[in-house]
Amino acid sequence: NNVNLALVDGKTEMSVEGGMNVKSGVLRTPGLTLKSGMTMGTLAGEVRLIPWKMDMTGVFQFPAISVEKPPVMTIQLTGGLEKPDMGVDTSSLEAYVAKRLIGGSGK
Repeated sequence: NNVNLALVDGKTEMSVEGGMNVKSGVLRTPGLTLKSGMTMGTLAGEVRLIPWKMDMTGVFQFPAISVEKPPVMTIQLTGGLEKPDMGVDTSSLEAYVAKRLIGGSGK
């Protein structure tokens, strides 16, 4: 698929910056900054070490798309760490693409 074509051996390099705190068995981050290629994002939320559950939100931007307000994609991870439930909101990205398809500049 297209994602595998973009990633060498199914991997990519990513830088992660920010802080995390662990208190009373809960790891929290107000926001980690993630950068990879032409995408950047933030990851915020918490992981409860016992019972091994998470509630994290990632918001990814596409700054390579040169418009005043680049589209975003939001990912919500909840539940068990081994197999979390994942919700993906691509409405901002879809709106950008739709606007471009009907002849708008996307700006």
